[in-house]
Amino acid sequence: MIKMVNTVLGPVDVNKLGKTLMHEHFWFSYAGYTGNTLYVNEPEDLIKVGLEVAEKVKAHGVQTIVDPTGLDCGRMPEILKEIAEGSGLNIIFSTGYSYEAEGGAAYFRWKQAIGQGEEELYELYMSEITNGVGKTGIKPSFIKVGTSLNVITPYEEMNLRVAARVSKETGVPICSHTEQGTMGPEVAELLISEGADPRNIVIYHMCGNTDISYQKRVLEKGVYCAYDRFGIQGFVNCPRDEERITVLMELIESGYVNQIMMSQDMVNVWLGKPPAWPDEMKKNLEKWSSTHIFENIIPILKQGGVTEEQIHTILVENPKKLFASEAVEKENHILQSFSEQL
Repeated sequence: MIKMVNTVLGPVDVNKLGKTLMHEHFWFSYAGYTGNTLYVNEPEDLIKVGLEVAEKVKAHGVQTIVDPTGLDCGRMPEILKEIAEGSGLNIIFSTGYSYEAEGGAAYFRWKQAIGQGEEELYELYMSEITNGVGKTGIKPSFIKVGTSLNVITPYEEMNLRVAARVSKETGVPICSHTEQGTMGPEVAELLISEGADPRNIVIYHMCGNTDISYQKRVLEKGVYCAYDRFGIQGFVNCPRDEERITVLMELIESGYVNQIMMSQDMVNVWLGKPPAWPDEMKKNLEKWSSTHIFENIIPILKQGGVTEEQIHTILVENPKKLFASEAVEKENHILQSFSEQL
């Protein structure tokens, strides 16, 4: 049975995803950026930058980019579609909201307060996965959620429960933002307790934590862990790349290669007014790009004994397995049933 995953250009055989970056933003900003009407991002400018990024990553053999930009952080699937059409790159995007402090939680906190938040979120996620976003018909293939630093807020817990319910019913994966790699075990436990398959769960930003025993506690839940912020280092308690490499190599040596994914969490365009980085921060970010792991990280991993086969597993096989989980086999029937109810 051929297993398909929805991209912005429609269904693609998972065997054709190839080398995949699991966490990259063509553009991103924080909820509220649209209020600054002095800075409006034109679609043609976003497309131009997107095509340039696509060519850079394709030069390193990348065939697929997973863009987890939340509904509250500037998601624009119709523009992603134009980038995919112009570049030949597979682009997979998400439904879902970011963690409370970063996203636009006020609306659903209000609905939660009057007892309607959970059902409205469920209806939204199911409808987008079934019918596509709005009138575009472009379908997301995973759910983006998130949690705060050292805590899961009531709003975030609601979002996680809804994501687990939708994933259980449809088979679509859940990718969960963490702050500095915290709350990984708790997120995994909550999602699994609500019926999500651990094979359908990715815990993002685990490279924000350098505690090996903590890392293994998360991996032992059977979920995937993304080491996806290479290049973001040296500030706001972010470990340096060399620390992340040490942790990653130890986990590979410990037998967890089949649960690891890699990326850079690059933001290629900051929506609204572009940030003017302070000099020290700019210095720490000088290698941050959508090609950093290929140019600077993977060569060091190989020098340390990580094999080409293991790199292939991380960049090709693990993303393919995520989007080809056995749970997806029941997706078409359930989505059709839900669509008929609307």
